[in-house]
Amino acid sequence: MKSTRMRTVFSLFAATLFALACVTSCKNSKFKRTFTRPDTLCVDSANFCRADSTDKRCIAVDIHADYPTPITGKLSANIAAWIRSKLGKGTPADTMNVDNVVSYYGNMKYNSFVANRDSAPVSYYKADCRMDVNRKNYISFCFTLAECTHGMHGITSVSGMTFRKNDGKQFGWDMIKDTTSNDFHKLMREGVRSYLKKTLGENCVSDENFRSLLAPESEADVSIETPLKSFPIPQAAPFLSRNGMTFVFQPYEITPFSLGAPKFTVPFDEIKQHMTKEALSLLKKRD
Repeated sequence: MKSTRMRTVFSLFAATLFALACVTSCKNSKFKRTFTRPDTLCVDSANFCRADSTDKRCIAVDIHADYPTPITGKLSANIAAWIRSKLGKGTPADTMNVDNVVSYYGNMKYNSFVANRDSAPVSYYKADCRMDVNRKNYISFCFTLAECTHGMHGITSVSGMTFRKNDGKQFGWDMIKDTTSNDFHKLMREGVRSYLKKTLGENCVSDENFRSLLAPESEADVSIETPLKSFPIPQAAPFLSRNGMTFVFQPYEITPFSLGAPKFTVPFDEIKQHMTKEALSLLKKRD
């Protein structure tokens, strides 16, 4: 009975996407953000949506991407290449046009669902890539993916990347001097704790029950005593946001699936001491 109910839920989800696709006629909508500073980066936005629901089999693909247009230098080229790597394998013939880019990856995913629809009658793919923040020395993008193929439930993952404006260099874990230090692990622990408090409520998370809220397979030491022995760090690389450094644990990585993907931002004043000299240079004269 539970299995039937889950299939019904995802059938309704895919059918809803299909209805939305019909209403919007799956047309691309675009906007352009133009920055007038010397480090100008123009970004176009495009959407791809395609869905089908026949014979109790539902498939849906929905992609949104903020994409550099035109691609004129290392910064825009590196951002565009990163976005394409997140959307899928292969390279479209025209990498300069955002409409062609999202259509290339969208149709590739849709055709894959069609080819496997007998074994996976309910499949959806929703990708969202957006410019998260644009500062004087750096720009960060965030990629969110919700996907369901053969599982009983879908899963959502989140990742991001920071790019230095003057040369397009990517920054991730190389922004942190030492990920094994006790003080850094404490920041991860308190970040997850703050996420759980926002998700469950301030009074639902205490020192006594914090460990029980984490995934059973997690080896995190969450003792309030010092020094802290260990606490897992996310697999996904951190990225700079407006007021700090953002970290994301994927579903199942540190908490049960029901608690989602813990995401939190450590303020610059708290993370600075753990950042490399090169990473700190990105924060100079931030606006």
